[in-house]
Amino acid sequence: VVLPLGARVILYTDGVTDAMSPQETMFGAESLLEVAQKHAGQPASEIQTAILSALRSFVDGAPQLDDVTLVVLGRDV
Repeated sequence: VVLPLGARVILYTDGVTDAMSPQETMFGAESLLEVAQKHAGQPASEIQTAILSALRSFVDGAPQLDDVTLVVLGRDV
């Protein structure tokens, strides 16, 4: 696969989208997409940091039943 300049690829496990808040609502794909779009154009590492930060805020210490795996790739050159 050849990525165009500036492209970003986000790979994640269901532990990201299935993460639950204390009110037992899921983070969901829409929230993930919202954060990714808000940080579009930033380096991959900053997008990853933003997603993980949003996820931590969302779960607010609630116990989770699944692991979280998140990889963000980007082509800048």
